[in-house]
Formats: sequence, structure tokens, C-alpha cells
Amino acid sequence: MLDQMPSFLTVVEEGSLHRAAARLHISQPALSRQMQTLEHELGGRLLERPGHRCESDGGRPDVRQENGRSARVLRSPPLASWLLVCRVLAPGLPVLMELNRTFYSTKNAKRRYFVPYIISKATDPLKIKEQEYASAEKEIMFTGFTSCIGVIAKEGATLTAVHLVMVANDGSIFDVNAATNVLNLLPEKPDAVAIFGCISLWENPENKVVPAFQKLTGKFQTLKKYQQYTFGPGTYGAKIDDDDIEITYPG
Repeated sequence: MLDQMPSFLTVVEEGSLHRAAARLHISQPALSRQMQTLEHELGGRLLERPGHRCESDGGRPDVRQENGRSARVLRSPPLASWLLVCRVLAPGLPVLMELNRTFYSTKNAKRRYFVPYIISKATDPLKIKEQEYASAEKEIMFTGFTSCIGVIAKEGATLTAVHLVMVANDGSIFDVNAATNVLNLLPEKPDAVAIFGCISLWENPENKVVPAFQKLTGKFQTLKKYQQYTFGPGTYGAKIDDDDIEITYPG
């Protein structure tokens, strides 16, 4: 059964037996037989077959040819199918988690993937992009804010800054795990902390990031030198002035 799991996940990612077979460099009938074997072993249906309505992300049926017959393949399998897979393969779930994509449904029933929120080191502390961090002496600068916030911690003469967005281009969402990662990037005992940007959006429960934002801010609110400001879209930076963090507004 584990032999078919990589092929199954490829079908899920591609949303089509035709495209998945091409990516796996096998024939489509061979891939179809693998999926049928996996469904038989799990005792449940993983993919839509002809006669079952299935829509792609654009709202139109995703129709392919399978052994000369029309076949409709779900962009993602039904949630119940994932639960079935998880129940049977529970001992191997850590391995599946390393594949970095797990299916979930939003309340409006749209199908999506869960992608971990990744924060990378910036190449230039004066051009810290979304989902990047950097440390520099005396001054840092972010690229433009949209729905973003900046988190800056000062330790001695060094500023460590992180540029955060609620939802990244890859669909990843800033969650509690991401907040923990940010805290790990910052000094353990900073002299001062400033959090600023489109904070009203981050405090709006409809945007689903409030728990993560509260975890991020909660650690620092007892600091003597803690600042939190709400700004609109724009370009911002910070520098050290009088042993504290001063927000700058270059544009």
C-alpha cells in the first residue's frame, strides 16, 4: 500500500490522472490500476469516477480520457478519504507530513492544500521582503507593506527584523507554528521590540490569524520598551535612536 502513496499524492497535486502519469513517467492505465489497488486495500473511494460530479478550481469539470472512457478526477480527494488514509497509515504519518502538503477544506467547501509558512533569510537587510528576516547594525528596511506587519527586536546595537504577511503567494497562512518560528528568530531577551503595520487586519477574527498574532505579541507586551503601531500600506524601516527603535518612513 505504501508503494502507491507517492503516486496517489501526485494525482492529488496534479488534479488529473493524465498529468500525474506524465509527471511520474508511467502510462495512464498503469497509474489508474495503482489507484484502484490502493482504493481496494483501503476499502474506500479516493477519486471521483464517471457519473460523479467533480469540479476543478475554475468551477468546471476536469475531464480526462481513461482507457477510452471519460473520467473525472477530483482536484483533491474527499476529506473522508484522507481520514481513511490517515487511519490506516497512522504509524507512517510523520513521513507523510514531510511531504509538506496535507489536504483540508475551508468552510465554503473549496479545496486547498496546507503548506507550511516558510520564513527565509534576506540577502539584503535594507530590502527585507515578505516572509524574510534579517539582522543588521543600526538600520533595517522592508519592501512595501500591503496586509503586512513588521516585527523588529533590538539587542545592543543589532536590529533583527521579520516581514510577515497573513497569506503568502503559495497559500500558506501565518499560524501559531509560524509565530513560534518568528519568536525563535528573535533575540531571547531583547532590549526593545516594535511591531507595526496593518495590525487592524491581523486583529480581525475573520482573517483567521488572531491566535498566531496574539502568540507573537504576548511575549513582548511586558517589556518596558515595547511599541505597537497601526499603519496603512507603504514602505517602512527602522533604526536605533537613543538606545530604542525608531520607525522610519522612506515612502
